[in-house]
Parts: sequence; C-alpha cells; structure tokens
Amino acid sequence: MKISNKIAALLLAVLLIASLAACGEDSTQNKMDALVGTWKLNEYFDADNTQAMLEYFGFDDEELEYADLDGVYLVKLLILNEDKSYSMEYDVDASEAALRSYVDSYIGKLYEQKDNLTAIYGDEINECETLEDFQSFYAWLYDYDTYEDYLDAVVDGMSEGMELTDNVSETGVFQIKDNTLEMKVDGESEYEYVDYAINGSQLSIEYSNTTEVYTKA
Repeated sequence: MKISNKIAALLLAVLLIASLAACGEDSTQNKMDALVGTWKLNEYFDADNTQAMLEYFGFDDEELEYADLDGVYLVKLLILNEDKSYSMEYDVDASEAALRSYVDSYIGKLYEQKDNLTAIYGDEINECETLEDFQSFYAWLYDYDTYEDYLDAVVDGMSEGMELTDNVSETGVFQIKDNTLEMKVDGESEYEYVDYAINGSQLSIEYSNTTEVYTKA
C-alpha cells in the first residue's frame, strides 16, 4: 500500500510538472501570437531638423515664424513574423502623404498670415483673395505651373533627401522572454534586449533613451 501511494504521488508530481510546462508554453505562444503582425509608428522630427529642412526648401525666416516645427513625421513599420524574423522600414507612400499634408497645411497658415508677409511677397500678394489664389501665387513664386506641381516637387525633394525612395529596411530575428523582446539584426552576433507591453492595439517598446508606441496596422 505504501509503495502504491508513493507511485501515485510520483505520478501526480510528474503530471503537475508537465501541466505547468504546458501552461508556460501556452503563455509564451499567446504572447507570440499577440506580437506577430505589422505595427505602425508616426516618427516625428525634432524642431531643429524640421527648421533646417524648411530652410533648405526656400522658406524665409519670416515664414518660419508660422511653421509648426513639431508637426513633421514619417510612418515607420515594424513587421514581426511567425517564423520569428522581423523587418523595420518606412512606409514610403504613407510617409510621403504625411509630408504632403504637412506642406499643404503650412501653406494654408501662410495664407492666413499673408498681410504680415508683404515684405517678402510683394504687392502681388494683395491680389490673392482666396486660398486657391494664394496657392497658385506660391507655385508661381517658385516657377511651377500649378500648386500641385509645387507640392509634388517639394515632397519628392524631401523624400529623396531622407532616402525614403531607397526603401532601406532593417531585418533580423526576434524572440520573447517574459516581458522582454530580444532582437538581433542580421549580421550581428548580439541580441538587443528591450522591455515591451501590449495594451489593446498598441505596442510599447522601451529603449534606454525613449519609448516608442506602435499601433496595430
């Protein structure tokens, strides 16, 4: 009887260990399932870089007084695959659309302030009675036939300057352990360890100097 009891206790312990191991595997798989997919982040420029970019494309100091220097961003994608490979790249179309929207909105702000900018626009500015008039005038200032042509040229220039059109991506492999996301870039030997958390459709990745918050695409 004692031997039977010991055998029963041993079997119970083995089953318990197996059950705990299975629970651990299920938990890890659940975390992996939650991570896999495409995540999107709006990556904003700092004010100094935005100002330098606007100056490069011909905006004067008087115009820059009305610029939203914190409003320029690119759309970054983090793609985590089921085979534990990953890629990090910019969504070129979405980023160019964001740049176009920014420049278009900025021109709208300059139209609202046109009476304060006659020193750089000249007397012709008085003929602009509508936003569309001002947009056409602005295109004319830079020798473009239409405002759309002007926007195309500025956005193309920004995109090329940021090397968006090269569509460079970082690739590698990843694994998870507890609440840590371990990522290793292709060609590197060491993993980078970062804390992460998922809250609904948001993925937060905590680096040493910043936290990035992605949204499920």
